[in-house]
Amino acid sequence: MKKKLSALLTLCLCMAFVLLPCTSTITAKADSPATYCLRYDTAKSDWRYIPGSSWDDTAYNRETYYLNEVIKDGDYIVIDNTNSGNAPDLTFNVALGNLTAKNTAGGCPVVYAKKGVTDVYVLGGQFLSVTGDVTNLHVYDDGKVTIHGNINNVTGHYATSYKMGITADGTVDKYKVDNSYTKYYPEYYTFKKGTFNVKDGALITQTSSFSTTPPADTASSETASAAASASDDELDDVPKTGDEIPVYVWYALAGAAIFFVTSFLLKRLENSYE
Repeated sequence: MKKKLSALLTLCLCMAFVLLPCTSTITAKADSPATYCLRYDTAKSDWRYIPGSSWDDTAYNRETYYLNEVIKDGDYIVIDNTNSGNAPDLTFNVALGNLTAKNTAGGCPVVYAKKGVTDVYVLGGQFLSVTGDVTNLHVYDDGKVTIHGNINNVTGHYATSYKMGITADGTVDKYKVDNSYTKYYPEYYTFKKGTFNVKDGALITQTSSFSTTPPADTASSETASAAASASDDELDDVPKTGDEIPVYVWYALAGAAIFFVTSFLLKRLENSYE
């Protein structure tokens, strides 16, 4: 019987050594968005990319053909282009999480976002043209952008210039002016298709094509959102997608499992000798 007990304990110890280290690698973490920076290479007549949000001439870069093989839904694209030339259009077959026109001094073609973009940022002095639906569009100072698609929210950020230009040939649900200099924050709603137009910082869309009051469903959804946020603190201790589950939790669960299995087997073995 002693030999059997010894063999059983040895087996359980082996299970512990195998299972416990593995638990430290178990997480509920989802893939975080990757960021890619693009610049046109006039010598190679092609767009090149590197990981990160700023271009680095010393970093190894590749043609965007390979980018389309690795990019996934939710990833970020930053255009940091100072090279002029007849750059071809850019096409992305995924749903972009972020598209930023950081530097378009060298020119920027149309960006075809076939599954749309969550957030588009056009910084001051830059310009961009996007074909695809956009959830949130942010334009700064004298940035200029054309959107060939529908937009949920447009925010014009004015701080140093009032030469902003924005056009959209689709519908626009909401336009907000964020003028930190004059503390002016008007909001406009439900622009008809193809009517949204901001020129030199001024909204020139005819008043008959939009509303100055939010639609009823928008007002009710904002009220519901505020009520839901009041109970957010109750969920703070619940692991969410993208959060790691502490290693000690997995050690405790694995240890408890091994303990109960060992106890059960020892009890069965003792009963067999009674």
